[in-house]
Amino acid sequence: MVAAEEEKAEAALKAVVIRAEQTLKGIPKEVRKANPDGTTTFLRPMPGSARMYPETDSKSVAIEGKVEIPVLLTETAGNFEKLGLSKNLAHAIIRGGVEDLFEMLVEENSKLNASFIAEILVSYAKEMDNRKLDSTNINDEHLKEVFAALNKEELAKESVMDILAEVASGQSLNIDKYKTMSDAELEKELKKIISSNAGLPFNALIGKAMGKLRGKASGKTIVERIKALTK
Repeated sequence: MVAAEEEKAEAALKAVVIRAEQTLKGIPKEVRKANPDGTTTFLRPMPGSARMYPETDSKSVAIEGKVEIPVLLTETAGNFEKLGLSKNLAHAIIRGGVEDLFEMLVEENSKLNASFIAEILVSYAKEMDNRKLDSTNINDEHLKEVFAALNKEELAKESVMDILAEVASGQSLNIDKYKTMSDAELEKELKKIISSNAGLPFNALIGKAMGKLRGKASGKTIVERIKALTK
């Protein structure tokens, strides 16, 4: 006897018929639960070779309209490699779950090298850990502001980790503190360093200048200016 809604009752009776027909063939292959009293209870049939693990408790759902096929991770990584990223760096961006942020930063900051953006995104958290700081204090908005300032050439790349370290330590983002010097200011400072270290070899002068002006101008600019001033 079966008592249920018509649809469920019909399905149950069909199962009874199938079960009855199986008795003519022998003991069916099924998974059963052992009961405390020594008996067993049916759990589910053993899967056949054609079974692909469908959801047996839910009805099939007809898909309507166009189905958007997702982009494979390998395809995404390939696209990143076309931007100049190494294979390892491309996969690191995907493993870190920052591919959307990376793509947006590359699009919004056309003057910056895509590999540089990627390197910062995958390494800043580890760098903050090495400095015993909390990298979770740094959010996407902080990163957007820093990269935007870099793109406008208001910051030197060498200052990025120091700026982020202040945020990781609980301070507010302060880009103005790290803004690069004007050409006139930089030349004035370099002349002071050169005059106060007369006789030092070129590489030693570079070291002195880098130590004092790190983050206030790019390393490349400092080297070029010292070359011009010491000719």
